[in-house]
Amino acid sequence: MRRLLMMVVATLALMACDGRTLVVASPPDASADGEPLRDADGIPRQDPPSSSAIPGNHRLHLVTRHGVPLTDAGGIACADTHVWLSTAGHNASQHTLAYVRLATSAIEKQFTLTNLIEQPGTGAYGITVLNGFVFMSVAGNTNKIVRVDPTTGEVVQTFAAPTALGPSDLDVSGEHIVESDGTGQVFTLAAATGAVVRSFAAGALGRNMGIAVRGNEAFVGSLFGGMERHDVTTGAHLGSVTKEDGTALAGDGIDLGSMCFNGSRLLILSKLGISEYDVVAGL
Repeated sequence: MRRLLMMVVATLALMACDGRTLVVASPPDASADGEPLRDADGIPRQDPPSSSAIPGNHRLHLVTRHGVPLTDAGGIACADTHVWLSTAGHNASQHTLAYVRLATSAIEKQFTLTNLIEQPGTGAYGITVLNGFVFMSVAGNTNKIVRVDPTTGEVVQTFAAPTALGPSDLDVSGEHIVESDGTGQVFTLAAATGAVVRSFAAGALGRNMGIAVRGNEAFVGSLFGGMERHDVTTGAHLGSVTKEDGTALAGDGIDLGSMCFNGSRLLILSKLGISEYDVVAGL
């Protein structure tokens, strides 16, 4: 028995050295009759898992905050010294797309788009940039992604989004569009056609919202607070992302509906402005 215990201890020590970890999953919240709690759309609600239960967590260190020169800005895409911002008016007859210098919050280009929504119950949310074009997500009764010419503001392509409630946020992985769908799935799409290349379930989040891709990592934010990291190719869970003190990303005016990586820094758009974070790994 003693020899067996020594072997177990040695095995665990080796796992710690080479980075392997054990992951413990928690059951979803349930009502008194045992049924999962659901939100207004009927989607089962799951609170973010405890950060202390998942090894390999990262923490966000706030570097600075930038102003937002648009009212009702809801989408952000990183572009080096600039960001693209879009307004997210639900049922709005027109939407604004602006190219903004990050350091000064000055708008250098601005377009008004009037052809995004065909019927009430629809809104424009996430945006991203690929190969010189801006891609915008439209969700609700009409679920689609549009490609916008950044020099004219003209919509030059539209394709359907493979989602139930519609795409929440967009980012890029290589030559593909990565879409967070708002109901727990992340899709990788061919940028030219919108065809689904692969997908995975971001199950711990319940209602996933914002997404930001760094290398092969997808940082996925939740409607209910909390952020998780997944391998963008396999969907494997890599760990949680928390505040600097290790608590879950919830409250404090930070919503996780739209975000992007600007180099190594994570930018999150919220009512507080554009929050710029260093990602501190391995805590």
